[in-house]
Amino acid sequence: MLYGLLTLFSGRFMLAPEFTYLYNQFGATTLRAVHQSLNIEDRVAALIRKERLLNYPEGSSLAEYAFDQHRPIDEQWIREVYHYDNNHYLIICFSYDQAKAFQNVQCFEMDMSFKMVKGKTNTFTISSWDDTKNRIQTYAYVFTNLKTQQGYKILFIKLFEHLGNAVQQPV
Repeated sequence: MLYGLLTLFSGRFMLAPEFTYLYNQFGATTLRAVHQSLNIEDRVAALIRKERLLNYPEGSSLAEYAFDQHRPIDEQWIREVYHYDNNHYLIICFSYDQAKAFQNVQCFEMDMSFKMVKGKTNTFTISSWDDTKNRIQTYAYVFTNLKTQQGYKILFIKLFEHLGNAVQQPV
């Protein structure tokens, strides 16, 4: 049994019968709650967690943006965090591969009704049907809490500007 435990990684361990046994015995729902030695974390993840705690001790949903800006442009996910004012914002997210694929799109759909974030934040997605893969391809996500014409105008201008800048071709 011990060898089987040593070959598991933490995600797989949560699904293993051994975890169920520990859960029933200790009532813990995470490995860390069973014992500190089960807090499996690699060195890189530990350094990232440490930096996030030092830079954002109270936590921040935008902490990832600060880290993302130091990556090369083809490795970034969060492209811009734009503040209209103190209460309204716009967050543009897409990968380099998504921007590259968007260059070949003949038509697309912008879904403005999807709600996956708690609160007043709306999620907009730009997607289209990909005939070669027979599935819907998503090219960008935009998160915002402003629902005005001016807000939508800025959203579209900034989104298409960033999609073009990522692949160094105008959209």
